[in-house]
Amino acid sequence: MKYEITDKVSYTTVHFTIEREDGREYRVSIAENILHDDYQVMDENNDILDNDDPLAELLIEMCDKELSK
Repeated sequence: MKYEITDKVSYTTVHFTIEREDGREYRVSIAENILHDDYQVMDENNDILDNDDPLAELLIEMCDKELSK
């Protein structure tokens, strides 16, 4: 019996580090998936910000713009 690979899908996860002017750091991870991308925003204390938080939305938007370049 012969087998053949007929399809391959590759997804990417990108990690950004963003530093605020006062030195605070945030990390944004963007993981590609079939239907949508998953976003995670963490502050320097490793606390996860809710994606609906205005700061998280701003940081995600910055990263999306950087990826689209």
